[in-house]
Parts: sequence; C-alpha cells; structure tokens
Amino acid sequence: MDESEINQYNLPRLFELVGVNGAFAKYLRDTDSQAHIPIKRKVLRDFEEDLSSLDDEAWAFFKTKAQSKSCLEGEYSQKANETPKIAQEKGYGGLHLCRSWQPLFDLRSEVRGYRYLKSIGCNDVRFIPENTGQGQQTPDLRGTLGGLTVLCEVKTINRSDDAVASSFFSLVADEQIKLSDGFFKQISKNIGKSIKQIESYGSRDNTLKIIYFFFDFDDNLGEYIKYYACQLDEIKMQYNCRETEILFDYHPSGYWASP
Repeated sequence: MDESEINQYNLPRLFELVGVNGAFAKYLRDTDSQAHIPIKRKVLRDFEEDLSSLDDEAWAFFKTKAQSKSCLEGEYSQKANETPKIAQEKGYGGLHLCRSWQPLFDLRSEVRGYRYLKSIGCNDVRFIPENTGQGQQTPDLRGTLGGLTVLCEVKTINRSDDAVASSFFSLVADEQIKLSDGFFKQISKNIGKSIKQIESYGSRDNTLKIIYFFFDFDDNLGEYIKYYACQLDEIKMQYNCRETEILFDYHPSGYWASP
C-alpha cells in the first residue's frame, strides 16, 4: 500500500472525523485533489501524527470539542477588528474574513500542547472541560510531573486580518521582518489572561504553569522565522520564572513551501 495515499488506512483518525461531521470530507477531498503537491500530503501526515498521539479518552474529548465548536465545517468567518487597508482601498467596510478551517487548526494546537506535556514526562495528561458557569475560564490541559500539578493553557496566534484580506483579494500581503508593537501587545495580553485562567483553576502551590503559544505568521513561506524567533525570545525572558514557563511554537522555515 502506498503510504502517501490519502485514505482511511493511512490517515485513520482524520477520516474518523468525517463520521463526526460529514462536511469534513470536503477538507480531505480538496486536499486529495491536490495530492500531487507533496507538501499537501505532509501536512496531513503531520496532522494525523498529532491526533494519533492522543489516548482514547483524549481522542474522544477532541472529537466532542471539534463537533461542538463547528471545527469540521470549513465555513468559519470572523469580522475584522478594523477594516484592513486593502479592503478600505476597494471600498469594503465591516468586512467578514473567511478563515475556513481555522477553528480546527486552533484545536490542533491544543493537541500539540498535549504532546508537549507528554514529551517532558508528564503523567495522566488530560484535556480540561470548559467551565461554562459563572464566567470562570479554565486552562486547556492538566497533568502531573513528579510532585507537581502541571496546568497548561494553549494560545494560537493566527494570521493577521490584513494577510487574510490580501488572500481574499488574491494579492500578496506585505511581510515584515520586524514584528509590530501591536503583535507584542497581543502576546502580553494573552500571557496575562492565561496566568489568570490557570491560577483561578488551581492552587498556586506545587503547580507548574505552562503557556503554550502556536503561531501562524503572515509569512507563509517561513522565510523570516529565525528573525521572529529572536524577537520572541526577548518577551519570553520577561515572563519565564520557576513557576511559569512560556513556550513558542511555529511551523519550521519552509514548511509550507517544500516537502
């Protein structure tokens, strides 16, 4: 059997998601129509590897969450915080940006957080159900490491409104080597929010707090990853301490451009 083929034998968990929501078949079908492009297959294999890392309980939780958040329909849109410049130039206001499968890949980031906890030796790693009562927010994952309770919040920073709008209008977005001040303000805000989520869930004593960021930069080809990594290290040093660990993850350079 050709391991590069897109089928239920090579990608059993991805194909199982079709049973959760039939609309997800479109994602696999669209990718299959471009299967001659090696990177398309690599993206699917990597996704399947992430999902295969989940134990039965975690996998059941993932499927339930994917269904409840409509991650498998590919029709997610989001109103831009501010009308992107390119949209203004074309006379659009209050633009709703199509981000299609973004909720699914946001959820995949939580799986990557799960794998990270496993990789550092955590036991009993579990997803934490969302607390819908009294407005209290919860972290995404918990586990144990030695005598410590490990609590992990996963944050995904997606492509900017400007980049998504440029794709909508079939234009090439401006890409910058230096991350903007607004980008760093967003990171700082998310770190502060994550710490509050973790501390409201559990005791501060004997607890290791982990905030796991996954970035989908505007730079789709990953040409500037090494520059971004250096800039991100600076902000990470401001927050990392014995009780809190900040992790930054992203696709490696060239991930979307080569097999």
